[in-house]
Order: sequence, then C-alpha cells, then structure tokens
Amino acid sequence: MLKKSLIALAIAAASSSVMAADITGTAVQTVSAEGNAVHTVLTSADVSVVLAAEYTVGDVVTFTFDGAELDVDSVPNSIVVAATDNTGTSPKDYYGMTLGQLSKSKNHVTYRVTELTTVASSTRPHTTINQVIKLGDAAAVPTAPLKFNAKTLASKATVTYSAVTGNNQALDTGTKNVTDLFAVKSQFKANVDDAGKAFNAVINVNEQRVQFVAVGSNPADVVDVLDLKLTDSNSAWLNAATVNTVSYTVYGNFAFLDSDPETEGVQTLDDVVTFSGSPSKVTVNADSIVAEYATAQLTTKLTLDLAGSASSDPVSKVVIPTQDFTATVSAKYTANSIATTKDINTKFNAGEWTLNGALVHVPFMPFRDGYAPIVNVSNTSTQDGDIEVVVYAADNAWVAPKSYMLSVPAKAQAQTNITAALRNAGIKGDVAFDIIVNAPKDDIEVSALYFNAGDRAVMNTTKK
Repeated sequence: MLKKSLIALAIAAASSSVMAADITGTAVQTVSAEGNAVHTVLTSADVSVVLAAEYTVGDVVTFTFDGAELDVDSVPNSIVVAATDNTGTSPKDYYGMTLGQLSKSKNHVTYRVTELTTVASSTRPHTTINQVIKLGDAAAVPTAPLKFNAKTLASKATVTYSAVTGNNQALDTGTKNVTDLFAVKSQFKANVDDAGKAFNAVINVNEQRVQFVAVGSNPADVVDVLDLKLTDSNSAWLNAATVNTVSYTVYGNFAFLDSDPETEGVQTLDDVVTFSGSPSKVTVNADSIVAEYATAQLTTKLTLDLAGSASSDPVSKVVIPTQDFTATVSAKYTANSIATTKDINTKFNAGEWTLNGALVHVPFMPFRDGYAPIVNVSNTSTQDGDIEVVVYAADNAWVAPKSYMLSVPAKAQAQTNITAALRNAGIKGDVAFDIIVNAPKDDIEVSALYFNAGDRAVMNTTKK
C-alpha cells in the first residue's frame, strides 16, 4: 500500500510540474501616465490562458487582479469556447468549454466549468490541453472588453490565473500563471535634444567678462545655443494624451542682457534672444527666459547672440556670470476630452558657462586703516595670465559689483603678490572679491590673509 501511495504521489508531482497553464500570452497594455490621470476607465486586452491540464465539468477557475480595480459590470456572465477540429495537426481535437460565473468583485472573477462539448461528427479523442480560454473575448456575454477604474491604477496591474478541481484540489498550476495587464509609463519626456547641444559658452576674461569667446574663425561669432526637446513617446498608448501647446523655460542669471536699466524688467536688444519655430511669446526675465508656443512645438533652439564689437560696444554692460543652467517644459494637452496642463518633469540640466581661466573667491578682506592685507596668486602654468578682480562691497554700503583689471599679471611658474595692485585699483573698505586669472584653472591658487594689531587671519578661498 505504501509503495502504491508513493508512486501516486510521484505521478501527481510530475503531472503538476508539466501541467501549467500559461497566461503570459495576454497582451500588456502600456498606459499613458499623463492621459490616464484625467481618464476614469481603462480597457484591457483579452486575458488569454492556454490550458495545460484535462478539465472536466465542476472544475473552477479564478482570475485575480492586483493593481487596478475591476469594473464588475464589464465581467462576462459566461465564457464559451468552441470545440476545435485538429485533424491533420494533432491526434486529438479540443473540447468546447462553457464556464458559468460563480462570483465577482473588484479584484477577482470566478467561473465553473459547466459543459464540455465535442466536435460534431468527430470520433477522435478530445482534450482540453492547449485549449484557450479568453476572459473578455468578444464572443463572451457581455461583449469584450474588460474595464477597470483608471483612478486606481498606479504603476502596473497584474492578473493571476488559478484553477481547482471540483473537490478543491489544485489544477494546472505553474510559473506562468501571472502576467502584467497594464504598465504605466510617462508619455512625455523633456530634455536637451540629443541631436543638439546644451549651453556651453566660455566667458572671455580678456574682454572683462562681458563677451563670450568666439566659437568660430569669425570674431563676431559670439553665440551660444541651447536645443530643447519634448518627446511624445507614443500617442497610441492606452488613454494617451494629445499635446496642444508647449512652453519652454530656461533658468539662469540673464540680468546682464538688460539694455535699458531705467525700464523695469530685462529689455534686450533685437535678435539677442531668439527661438526657432515661431513662438507666440518670448519673455526675458532676470532669472529665466520663457518661450510659449500656440502649437505642439516638440523641439526648439534658443540662441543667445552677443554679436557686436566686444571691445567698444558689447551687448552686456555688466559682467556675464559663470553659472549652471536648468530648464523645464510645460505642455497643455487633451485626454478624455479634458484639457489640462502639466510640467513634463522637474528641472533638468541645460548646460553651463565657464571662464577661459581660473576664478577664485576670497570671502573677506579689509582694505582700511589698521589692517594689512596680503594676497598672493600662484601660477604653476607656463603662461602669464591677466588678472581681473570683481569686488563685492559690504552690504551696509551696497553698490553693484565692480570689475577691475589689475596692472600686473600672474607670472608663469611664479607667485605674484597683488596686494599693491589691488590698492592701486582703488579698492577700499571691507570687501569680498573674485580673482579671475586668464590661465589654466588647475594651475592657479590664491592665498589671502591679513594682519591686525599683530594677529593674523587666514581666509579660506574657494575655487569656482
């Protein structure tokens, strides 16, 4: 008896490992995150299961849904599968199957096999192995498709198939009984266009930092370009959105572009700030530039053109700051006949402006009676470097930062004391300042200290 029981268990184990229903052929629907946010209904593809066991009347099958709530009104009352004549392709024909609904809820639906039918006039053996059950099939009642509550879908939804015999023994189990039903993805992505470029101008310290270094053989060709793109991944996704209008915003310090300090806001000269694609409105602010398009403009090119005589008539009348740029893209789109607006993503990197030299910040230095400042520039490179100093006055007597070109260079492979040159330039009072040297950044170091009544204070300088 024991031997027979062990044999029966071995057969059962072997059968369960082989007989595994496969639900993975169910099509996964990609859902637009943006569009689905204003939808209420999700429509699934057919939930398709390839059976791998012999089913009989009384067996029970269950579909369990996780990640989205099922609309129970869309669930068919029965599933009807036609018998199939496999003559010429298989030694067995497929049983037809009728499954009647037992129960349903927002996360499951259960059916019982109520009838098996054979192919008319067929004398061949029949099987349910490799027969296909489709939940949501158009032949079901009511007709396809299954529907879900769109508001309940987060990142994805899955469906799990399970079956038991009439006496509650597991049937047709395996590793392929779970599959994704919906996968949520962002339909839109904003970034610097891979086919273009980010801001990367070099500010020219030889022109008091009011111009860029020319980018070509033409000295007047002093421009920087930023290419932005809104990617619409796939408008054919489920619950997809349709873009109507787009606006691009670039964040940075653009106060230097102001050509009329007497007028509120930033007033730019003609053709200094231009966008491709005919925007309906361009706004230049001290901290941003915005281009608005009345159409679905998916790419744009922002050009900053500082053309002009860099020495006699620069576009900028103040120092152009070194800085990092970020950008955002906002789109108005329609989904489910509802118009809405969305910032496509958070700020993303849009480039930087650097110097053709080194910039070292000295946070404090007193140029007044009773104090003895000492400022030295170490230059280990093989080239002399002109020195510019941008001075920031104490806030109790605020004035705009002022630029000075010193009379002495940073000597190559030497240390240069610039204290006298700073005094001779007319720097007075308690100040902070940037020391800008037209020499390789990694080869420049600055030491700054002062004495007062025999005490020494050493400043921590910062290289930018």
